[in-house]
Amino acid sequence: MADPQAATLTQLRNVQARTGKTLAELLAAVRASGLARHGERRSWLMEQFGLGYGDANAVAQFIDKPLPDLTGGAPAALPPAPLPPLLSPPPHPPVATATARSTGRVHVMPFTRFMRTSL
Repeated sequence: MADPQAATLTQLRNVQARTGKTLAELLAAVRASGLARHGERRSWLMEQFGLGYGDANAVAQFIDKPLPDLTGGAPAALPPAPLPPLLSPPPHPPVATATARSTGRVHVMPFTRFMRTSL
């Protein structure tokens, strides 16, 4: 399976088939346990339901997240995470542009206002 999202959905379907519980029931049981850390939740799932490390990890990662559609339909796409704003250096002083045009030997240091006149 080349698609990691499809592989995760298949893994969760297999967990449901092995345990006889839906993903919502498994997550409700984990929440009721009162455990807060991911590793504790994963270990609890392994002990209580006999899941392997990878299966318990797959279930634990969906706590406090929207449940995926396991009915076999196309998975709903999550909205893309917002990208951080791009950083841009401050504008260079006009003298740097004029000197670079005339001599070609000016180097403006990035993200500073200092200039070097020789390289």
